[in-house]
Amino acid sequence: MDIRRGIIRAFDSGTYLADVQIVGSMATMLTGVPVAKQIGADLITSGIKCGVLFFDETNPADACVVFIYGEAHPGHITIPQGKEFRPGGDADSALGEDGDSNLYLKDLIAGTKTLTQIGGRPSGCHGSSNPISNQTIYQGQAYTSGDLRDGTVVPSDAVGVWMMLYGIPSVYNGVLVIDSADDTPDYYSSRLQGVVAGHPHAGLVMTRLGTGANAGKVKIKAMIGNWSTVYAWPVGYWR
Repeated sequence: MDIRRGIIRAFDSGTYLADVQIVGSMATMLTGVPVAKQIGADLITSGIKCGVLFFDETNPADACVVFIYGEAHPGHITIPQGKEFRPGGDADSALGEDGDSNLYLKDLIAGTKTLTQIGGRPSGCHGSSNPISNQTIYQGQAYTSGDLRDGTVVPSDAVGVWMMLYGIPSVYNGVLVIDSADDTPDYYSSRLQGVVAGHPHAGLVMTRLGTGANAGKVKIKAMIGNWSTVYAWPVGYWR
């Protein structure tokens, strides 16, 4: 097996097949390459870079796109080759900042910033800190938390948090999103995807905290399906 770098030139979300140009050989275009289903279709855009796994090096048709990397919309975390994302660790990760001060890992070619360079100081935390507890959120509706900055677990000068998000979707591929209470969460926000209806799902998400009248608050919205037994609690913050 061999992994080669490529650039996605076209993608069909219905068949989950892509046309991929192999880097280093501008004339080599593979058509109808299967894409790993765990890669969200909304992340796969023309021009985004990818990793192509060749199961048989002598047969270019026997391949699969197994990951994507490079610039993506800031609601998701994209990890560049050779980098790692370590909330609460040191500031070696390549982080970028969009116009709304969202932090995200960005492509090395476009340049990098460390969390220290943009003024952030990540820290881990443990405790209740006004958690979101046992909520039911119906499709299209949103729940706004209280102020998560209790001064003990999350300090009063925190501007963003990493949170564990837990819930049970009513439908296959349910989507639960979280964002600052200043914003309306949408598909570009951090998300929890429920791939099995009626079963619990959990994941680590990151979001800015609200400001002004929404100071310290986050908002959770059920984009697809109803979500029951929704819990969320901080496990880290930056300021």
